[in-house]
Amino acid sequence: MQLFRGDVLPPGEYLYLDLDVVITGNIDCFLDWEGFGIGRDFINPERGLLPGPEHNSSVMRVRADSALWNFFTANTPAWEQAQKQIGFFGDQNVISAWLNKQGLANPFPDAWCWSYKKGVECGKYGDENSRHFGAEIPEGGRICVFHGEPKPEDVSTPWVLEHWR
Repeated sequence: MQLFRGDVLPPGEYLYLDLDVVITGNIDCFLDWEGFGIGRDFINPERGLLPGPEHNSSVMRVRADSALWNFFTANTPAWEQAQKQIGFFGDQNVISAWLNKQGLANPFPDAWCWSYKKGVECGKYGDENSRHFGAEIPEGGRICVFHGEPKPEDVSTPWVLEHWR
């Protein structure tokens, strides 16, 4: 959440990527995205831990702005309570709550950011035959997210070995 503090980034727009992602194609489309861009959650995109849709914060197109930080700090007791109840409650839950409250949710197309372990059909699981479950890069795929386990360095999938540097 520190990324959104008003004194962290100079004014401007940024493309944020977690370290455990693999870039597989041209990412200019993320830089051209209008507004706060973010991927849909891979597991529960329509209903998150808090009311409203859930997003995944591994890839975000953001503007340096302290509004999200102010929302975070103004609701700290609620986040602390949520963390006590839900061990994996974190930044993407707070970001999702803010986006939903502000009406700013503007998710990237699912194929651009997909989950290595869940596939490209958000809300599906690998054992439910999600397309492209780690086997290949989906059409239009740009960034593969390795949330949880495995991590890119733990797999021997040929396209991961080619793009993971």
